[in-house]
Amino acid sequence: MSANLKFVRHASFPQANAFNLDSGWFWKMTMREWAIAQLEVVDTAVMPVSYTGGTNNPGVVRFLSSTRSPDGKKFTLKLYAASSGQAYVHLRDTAGSDPFGAVDKKLMQLVVEMRRAPSESAISYTTLNGTTFAVNAPDTDCYDLGTTTKFQSPDPLKLFEKMTGKPNHIVIASHGITVGQDVCLFIGGAKSPSSRLGLTNVETVFAQLKGKVADKCIVWLGGCGIGSNDEFCNKASKASGCPVIAAAHVLVNKKSPKGVVDILDRVSQPKLFLPTPDANGKFPPRSLGDFCADQEAWQFSVPI
Repeated sequence: MSANLKFVRHASFPQANAFNLDSGWFWKMTMREWAIAQLEVVDTAVMPVSYTGGTNNPGVVRFLSSTRSPDGKKFTLKLYAASSGQAYVHLRDTAGSDPFGAVDKKLMQLVVEMRRAPSESAISYTTLNGTTFAVNAPDTDCYDLGTTTKFQSPDPLKLFEKMTGKPNHIVIASHGITVGQDVCLFIGGAKSPSSRLGLTNVETVFAQLKGKVADKCIVWLGGCGIGSNDEFCNKASKASGCPVIAAAHVLVNKKSPKGVVDILDRVSQPKLFLPTPDANGKFPPRSLGDFCADQEAWQFSVPI
């Protein structure tokens, strides 16, 4: 037991999201779902190696790692906000008499807010790391990545013709327009329906990515409403072998800052499709809350 154990804001955590009492005691953090944050716990005494992160609500927050400093006087906890809600975060002693209780009864309150911007103009941007490639339709110049091209061919089969390297992220921007009962990607522009991507050609086009992308590669579909076409997105995912994250709502046709996408915000109604079936052998939209926990491995970063 130590009266000197306390929480310290990690340098990477925004000051605006950290709350202190008048005494200076750091007691509360706020962040949005699907983000990763770090929290430091320090003491003047050496803390046992059996300490690790704990919470009363693992449905809201998960611990990705717990790192002890060489001198044993600091633990850095890496937290993942899995869903909106409230939780307490604390150290726990895995070798103690109460392995799930808070060490010294010191608790940090964590409030996780839903990732939904108040308006399209305030949407949160997800940073894409690694090798990135974007294809913008002629009338939707939205994304600016490591390699960015404007699709100007009448042949959809040439969609990835200018792709270089083995990307970790492929982003497509185009108008999503309903044809019959299905939303299609008008990659040649809204006035060029003959070059659209739909159910009849999506597999042929996306199959070209097999073996030409990184082992962990995500396809991001920034076409208005394309995420509502589950069959299209499933075919794109299975044909490419890549997870597909698609917007099921209308996106604002504007230029995004370099290196980011605007799809991973509930304003966009993002949906995740995986190339492998679920436990029932089906291919339904999957949990973004689970997938984003591995964002470091997939080389993207969701803002706090």
